[in-house]
Amino acid sequence: MSGWIQVDVSFVRNPKLILFAKANGLTAIEALGALVALWAYSFEYGKKAGHIPHAQLTKELVWNGIDLLEAMVEAGFIDKKKSGYYVHDWEDKYSQLDSYRKMNAQRQQAYRQRQAEDKTKKKYKATMKSIGLDPDA
Repeated sequence: MSGWIQVDVSFVRNPKLILFAKANGLTAIEALGALVALWAYSFEYGKKAGHIPHAQLTKELVWNGIDLLEAMVEAGFIDKKKSGYYVHDWEDKYSQLDSYRKMNAQRQQAYRQRQAEDKTKKKYKATMKSIGLDPDA
C-alpha cells in the first residue's frame, strides 16, 4: 500500500516534540522520525482511523528495538483507550490519508473491473472468430 504522511515544517521546533526527544535521549529529528514511522504503521495496518494495531509490538515493528510506546502516551502523541492505542488527533490532522486510502481502493476496483471486462470482450471476439463470425459486426 502506498500513501503519504504530511508533516508541518514547524513541527521540528514544536516544544512537545523537543521535550519528548530530550526525555528519551533522542534528537528532534530522531523523535520526528519515530513519530512518522508510527503514523505510517498506523496508516498501513490500522483498521480504524489512527488505530495502532499490536501496540505491544511497536518496539520491534516500528522503532527497531527502542520502546517508545508509553513515552509517546505520556507526551500526548498517542491516546491510550480501553479499545487500544490511537494516534492523537488523527481525525483532525490525518483524515486526508483515510480519504486517499478509500479513493485509491475505489480506483483499483474500477481498474480490476475494466481488466475483467476487457478479458471477457477478448474471449467473446475469439469465440466469434473461431465459429466464423465477424465479432465487430
